[in-house]
Amino acid sequence: MSDSITFKFSLTEEDFVQASHVHAFSQKRWWITWAVFFGLWIVPLAAVLLDKGLAGDALYRLLPFLAGVASVAVLFALAWFWQPRRAARGSPYLGVEMEGAASGDGLAMHSRLGKQEAAWSTYFTALESADHFLLYPAKNSYAPLPKRAFAGEEDIDRFRELIRASISSAGLLDRE
Repeated sequence: MSDSITFKFSLTEEDFVQASHVHAFSQKRWWITWAVFFGLWIVPLAAVLLDKGLAGDALYRLLPFLAGVASVAVLFALAWFWQPRRAARGSPYLGVEMEGAASGDGLAMHSRLGKQEAAWSTYFTALESADHFLLYPAKNSYAPLPKRAFAGEEDIDRFRELIRASISSAGLLDRE
């Protein structure tokens, strides 16, 4: 790969968590799912399960709402904090040193787990956050590439421009 941009990194648990959060915020479906879950499941269930005799009329009217909010808060906390860490701990890529190069042809990476070469046409889209690039080979599948993997800011800028030129649907303006 001529005029390539090299990178070297090991993914940490925090990389997995941050990438998961960037991905979650990029998904409109994620926000809709929580709204539907709250509105169509928790509130009516709480209204049926709660007995009016245990509380006065005013409190009884608020209990379904409060139970729904509490349930969504607990589920959100589990999904936001626990699930990405659990997924990271189960990943074979956690802590594995990876090296690679990016060029106009695509990406080439290797580690003790194997070698991979992918043309830019392999990637559906890409996102950028303050600390990572997320490369998507499919709609809900992404590979995080930490910015610390590059030699410096110049290589990060070159990589960003390479993605812009190679992936038409890249969301690189989403930087924090």
